[in-house]
Amino acid sequence: MLCPAGLWTARSQTDLAQALDHACNEQPRAVIIDLTRLEIAGEIDGAALGELHSGAGRRPGVLLLWANPSPALALRLGWLVQSRSLFRGVDEAVGYALRNPGGMLTPPWACERYPAAPEATAASRRLVARACHQWDALDAIDDAQLVVSELTANAVEHGRGDVIVSVDLRDGTLTIAVRDENPAPPAPRAADADRHPLRDRGRGLMIIERVSTGWGTLARHPAGKTVWATLATRRGA
Repeated sequence: MLCPAGLWTARSQTDLAQALDHACNEQPRAVIIDLTRLEIAGEIDGAALGELHSGAGRRPGVLLLWANPSPALALRLGWLVQSRSLFRGVDEAVGYALRNPGGMLTPPWACERYPAAPEATAASRRLVARACHQWDALDAIDDAQLVVSELTANAVEHGRGDVIVSVDLRDGTLTIAVRDENPAPPAPRAADADRHPLRDRGRGLMIIERVSTGWGTLARHPAGKTVWATLATRRGA
Protein backbone atom coordinates (compact mmCIF):
# COMPACT_ATOMS: atom_id res chain seq x y z
CA MET A 1 0.00 0.00 0.00
CA LEU A 2 1.24 3.49 -0.89
CA CYS A 3 0.34 6.50 1.28
CA PRO A 4 1.21 9.81 -0.41
CA ALA A 5 1.16 12.73 2.05
CA GLY A 6 1.23 16.51 1.87
CA LEU A 7 0.39 18.90 -0.94
CA TRP A 8 -0.13 17.37 -4.38
CA THR A 9 2.40 18.78 -6.85
CA ALA A 10 4.05 17.72 -10.08
CA ARG A 11 7.00 16.51 -7.99
CA SER A 12 4.80 14.44 -5.69
CA GLN A 13 3.14 12.89 -8.72
CA THR A 14 6.56 11.90 -10.08
CA ASP A 15 7.50 10.45 -6.69
CA LEU A 16 4.26 8.47 -6.60
CA ALA A 17 4.86 7.13 -10.11
CA GLN A 18 8.33 5.95 -9.10
CA ALA A 19 7.01 4.34 -5.91
CA LEU A 20 4.32 2.63 -7.97
CA ASP A 21 6.93 1.27 -10.37
CA HIS A 22 8.91 -0.15 -7.46
CA ALA A 23 5.80 -1.73 -5.93
CA CYS A 24 4.65 -3.28 -9.21
CA ASN A 25 8.08 -4.77 -9.86
CA GLU A 26 7.42 -7.19 -7.00
CA GLN A 27 4.36 -8.44 -8.93
CA PRO A 28 1.72 -8.03 -6.20
CA ARG A 29 -1.90 -8.84 -6.90
CA ALA A 30 -2.84 -5.21 -6.21
CA VAL A 31 -1.40 -1.87 -5.15
CA ILE A 32 -3.65 0.33 -3.01
CA ILE A 33 -3.02 4.09 -2.83
CA ASP A 34 -4.38 5.52 0.43
CA LEU A 35 -5.33 9.17 -0.19
CA THR A 36 -6.10 10.03 3.46
CA ARG A 37 -3.12 12.37 3.94
CA LEU A 38 -3.06 13.86 0.47
CA GLU A 39 -3.88 17.57 0.16
CA ILE A 40 -5.20 19.12 -3.05
CA ALA A 41 -4.91 22.92 -3.10
CA GLY A 42 -5.56 23.76 -6.74
CA GLU A 43 -6.85 22.04 -9.84
CA ILE A 44 -5.75 18.45 -10.04
CA ASP A 45 -4.28 17.31 -13.34
CA GLY A 46 -6.81 14.66 -14.25
CA ALA A 47 -5.02 13.80 -17.50
CA ALA A 48 -1.75 13.18 -15.69
CA LEU A 49 -3.48 11.04 -13.07
CA GLY A 50 -5.21 9.15 -15.85
CA GLU A 51 -1.85 8.44 -17.45
CA LEU A 52 -0.51 7.23 -14.09
CA HIS A 53 -3.53 4.97 -13.59
CA SER A 54 -3.55 3.51 -17.10
CA GLY A 55 0.22 3.03 -16.98
CA ALA A 56 -0.19 0.88 -13.88
CA GLY A 57 -2.97 -0.98 -15.64
CA ARG A 58 -0.53 -2.06 -18.34
CA ARG A 59 1.57 -3.87 -15.75
CA PRO A 60 0.68 -7.53 -16.00
CA GLY A 61 -1.59 -8.88 -13.30
CA VAL A 62 -1.51 -5.80 -11.03
CA LEU A 63 -4.67 -3.95 -9.93
CA LEU A 64 -4.24 -0.26 -9.05
CA LEU A 65 -6.85 0.83 -6.50
CA TRP A 66 -7.38 4.24 -4.84
CA ALA A 67 -8.90 4.58 -1.36
CA ASN A 68 -10.00 7.17 1.23
CA PRO A 69 -10.44 10.25 -0.99
CA SER A 70 -11.85 13.42 0.53
CA PRO A 71 -15.34 14.35 -0.78
CA ALA A 72 -13.86 17.08 -2.96
CA LEU A 73 -11.20 14.78 -4.36
CA ALA A 74 -13.75 12.03 -4.96
CA LEU A 75 -15.70 14.42 -7.20
CA ARG A 76 -12.58 15.16 -9.22
CA LEU A 77 -11.76 11.47 -9.54
CA GLY A 78 -15.22 10.36 -10.59
CA TRP A 79 -13.82 8.66 -13.68
CA LEU A 80 -12.05 6.23 -11.36
CA VAL A 81 -15.40 5.32 -9.84
CA GLN A 82 -16.64 4.42 -13.31
CA SER A 83 -13.65 2.10 -13.74
CA ARG A 84 -14.29 0.48 -10.33
CA SER A 85 -10.94 1.71 -9.01
CA LEU A 86 -11.90 4.29 -6.34
CA PHE A 87 -13.09 3.15 -2.90
CA ARG A 88 -14.28 4.85 0.28
CA GLY A 89 -11.83 2.97 2.47
CA VAL A 90 -8.86 0.64 2.40
CA ASP A 91 -10.92 -2.33 3.63
CA GLU A 92 -13.30 -1.89 0.71
CA ALA A 93 -10.38 -1.77 -1.73
CA VAL A 94 -8.81 -4.88 -0.19
CA GLY A 95 -12.13 -6.69 -0.48
CA TYR A 96 -12.34 -5.81 -4.15
CA ALA A 97 -8.77 -6.98 -4.74
CA LEU A 98 -9.60 -10.37 -3.24
CA ARG A 99 -12.60 -10.91 -5.50
CA ASN A 100 -13.04 -11.41 -9.21
CA PRO A 101 -16.21 -11.47 -11.34
CA GLY A 102 -16.44 -15.23 -10.90
CA GLY A 103 -16.73 -14.85 -7.14
CA MET A 104 -13.44 -16.60 -6.34
CA LEU A 105 -11.49 -15.34 -3.34
CA THR A 106 -8.34 -14.83 -5.38
CA PRO A 107 -7.60 -14.95 -9.11
CA PRO A 108 -5.90 -18.20 -10.20
CA TRP A 109 -2.14 -17.82 -9.74
CA ALA A 110 0.90 -20.10 -9.65
CA CYS A 111 4.59 -19.38 -9.15
CA GLU A 112 7.80 -21.42 -8.97
CA ARG A 113 11.50 -20.63 -8.50
CA TYR A 114 14.06 -22.62 -10.50
CA PRO A 115 17.88 -22.73 -10.58
CA ALA A 116 19.25 -21.16 -13.76
CA ALA A 117 19.81 -24.50 -15.50
CA PRO A 118 18.48 -25.99 -18.76
CA GLU A 119 16.04 -28.14 -16.78
CA ALA A 120 14.16 -24.97 -15.79
CA THR A 121 12.68 -24.67 -19.28
CA ALA A 122 10.92 -28.04 -19.14
CA ALA A 123 9.85 -27.39 -15.54
CA SER A 124 8.28 -24.06 -16.52
CA ARG A 125 6.34 -25.75 -19.32
CA ARG A 126 4.99 -28.28 -16.84
CA LEU A 127 3.99 -25.46 -14.48
CA VAL A 128 2.04 -23.66 -17.21
CA ALA A 129 0.45 -26.84 -18.53
CA ARG A 130 -0.68 -27.81 -15.04
CA ALA A 131 -2.13 -24.34 -14.47
CA CYS A 132 -4.02 -24.36 -17.78
CA HIS A 133 -5.50 -27.77 -16.98
CA GLN A 134 -6.50 -26.74 -13.45
CA TRP A 135 -8.07 -23.48 -14.65
CA ASP A 136 -9.75 -25.00 -17.71
CA ALA A 137 -7.77 -22.72 -20.02
CA LEU A 138 -6.89 -25.46 -22.49
CA ASP A 139 -7.44 -23.17 -25.49
CA ALA A 140 -4.28 -21.28 -24.48
CA ILE A 141 -2.09 -24.19 -23.37
CA ASP A 142 0.00 -24.61 -26.54
CA ASP A 143 0.82 -20.92 -26.94
CA ALA A 144 1.38 -20.61 -23.18
CA GLN A 145 3.95 -23.41 -23.21
CA LEU A 146 5.69 -21.86 -26.21
CA VAL A 147 5.85 -18.48 -24.49
CA VAL A 148 7.09 -19.71 -21.12
CA SER A 149 9.64 -21.97 -22.80
CA GLU A 150 11.14 -19.05 -24.71
CA LEU A 151 11.14 -16.66 -21.77
CA THR A 152 12.61 -19.19 -19.35
CA ALA A 153 15.31 -20.35 -21.78
CA ASN A 154 16.28 -16.73 -22.36
CA ALA A 155 16.49 -16.10 -18.61
CA VAL A 156 18.59 -19.24 -18.09
CA GLU A 157 21.01 -18.30 -20.85
CA HIS A 158 21.35 -14.59 -20.17
CA GLY A 159 20.07 -14.05 -16.63
CA ARG A 160 21.76 -14.20 -13.26
CA GLY A 161 20.68 -16.15 -10.21
CA ASP A 162 17.47 -18.13 -9.94
CA VAL A 163 14.60 -17.82 -12.40
CA ILE A 164 11.11 -17.09 -11.04
CA VAL A 165 8.18 -18.07 -13.26
CA SER A 166 4.61 -17.00 -12.52
CA VAL A 167 1.31 -17.42 -14.33
CA ASP A 168 -2.07 -15.94 -13.49
CA LEU A 169 -5.53 -15.75 -15.01
CA ARG A 170 -7.75 -12.68 -14.77
CA ASP A 171 -10.66 -11.48 -16.91
CA GLY A 172 -9.90 -13.80 -19.82
CA THR A 173 -6.18 -12.97 -19.88
CA LEU A 174 -3.44 -15.45 -19.05
CA THR A 175 -0.29 -13.62 -17.95
CA ILE A 176 3.10 -15.33 -17.92
CA ALA A 177 6.03 -13.57 -16.25
CA VAL A 178 9.66 -14.67 -15.89
CA ARG A 179 12.02 -12.87 -13.55
CA ASP A 180 15.84 -12.95 -13.45
CA GLU A 181 18.66 -10.82 -12.08
CA ASN A 182 20.03 -9.48 -15.38
CA PRO A 183 18.68 -5.95 -16.05
CA ALA A 184 19.39 -6.11 -19.81
CA PRO A 185 16.10 -6.43 -21.75
CA PRO A 186 15.65 -9.08 -24.47
CA ALA A 187 15.64 -7.79 -28.05
CA PRO A 188 13.75 -9.39 -30.96
CA ARG A 189 15.93 -10.04 -34.00
CA ALA A 190 15.77 -12.08 -37.20
CA ALA A 191 16.80 -15.72 -37.08
CA ASP A 192 20.38 -16.63 -38.04
CA ALA A 193 20.89 -20.05 -39.61
CA ASP A 194 24.43 -20.25 -38.20
CA ARG A 195 23.31 -19.76 -34.60
CA HIS A 196 22.83 -22.66 -32.23
CA PRO A 197 19.05 -23.23 -31.64
CA LEU A 198 19.45 -22.75 -27.88
CA ARG A 199 20.91 -19.30 -28.48
CA ASP A 200 18.47 -18.18 -31.15
CA ARG A 201 16.27 -16.42 -28.62
CA GLY A 202 15.49 -13.44 -30.86
CA ARG A 203 13.48 -15.62 -33.22
CA GLY A 204 11.51 -16.93 -30.24
CA LEU A 205 10.68 -13.41 -29.14
CA MET A 206 9.38 -12.64 -32.61
CA ILE A 207 7.12 -15.69 -32.34
CA ILE A 208 5.91 -14.44 -28.94
CA GLU A 209 4.96 -11.15 -30.58
CA ARG A 210 2.75 -13.06 -33.02
CA VAL A 211 0.98 -15.41 -30.59
CA SER A 212 0.54 -13.09 -27.59
CA THR A 213 -1.79 -10.14 -27.09
CA GLY A 214 1.11 -8.18 -25.61
CA TRP A 215 4.54 -8.55 -24.06
CA GLY A 216 7.11 -6.35 -22.41
CA THR A 217 9.82 -5.91 -19.82
CA LEU A 218 9.69 -4.39 -16.35
CA ALA A 219 12.91 -3.22 -14.71
CA ARG A 220 13.34 -4.40 -11.14
CA HIS A 221 15.01 -2.60 -8.28
CA PRO A 222 17.79 -2.79 -7.26
CA ALA A 223 18.59 -5.07 -10.21
CA GLY A 224 17.12 -7.50 -12.68
CA LYS A 225 13.99 -7.56 -14.81
CA THR A 226 10.67 -9.28 -15.36
CA VAL A 227 9.69 -10.23 -18.91
CA TRP A 228 5.96 -10.87 -19.37
CA ALA A 229 3.50 -11.87 -22.06
CA THR A 230 -0.30 -12.09 -22.15
CA LEU A 231 -2.54 -14.56 -23.95
CA ALA A 232 -6.29 -14.50 -24.49
CA THR A 233 -8.38 -17.40 -23.21
CA ARG A 234 -12.10 -18.02 -23.05
CA ARG A 235 -11.71 -19.17 -19.43
CA GLY A 236 -12.14 -16.34 -16.89
CA ALA A 237 -13.59 -13.89 -19.41
